[in-house]
Amino acid sequence: SLIGLVKRMAQNDSQIEEFLTSIDRYNPDNVDILERYALKQAESGSYNLKANLAVLKLYQFNPHLFKTEMVALILLKAITNLPNTDYQLCISLIHDSHVTNNSLIRFEFDFFGRSKMKIL
Repeated sequence: SLIGLVKRMAQNDSQIEEFLTSIDRYNPDNVDILERYALKQAESGSYNLKANLAVLKLYQFNPHLFKTEMVALILLKAITNLPNTDYQLCISLIHDSHVTNNSLIRFEFDFFGRSKMKIL
């Protein structure tokens, strides 16, 4: 069953990596697997850019699946990986209509590199 698969995959990072190299990662029916994995990353402090980009790509091509809270979580995880460009990669996959959405978090950096979070 899908629920059993999700539980097994959330426990085994190597299974997620295998999943991410398969055609199944493009199937919108599997977005739940990747969303649960993103939640696992938040709980465990782990980070997987490929998995998070896969979620955002599914949202990009299937706008009806878009979840603001999940996108905010992915952006927060990406920003913790500064100075790498993960945040820019993630934000580039989000349609402009969602970026200007009042409930999406936007980060700004002042001159000294300190981040300020604004809820628009």
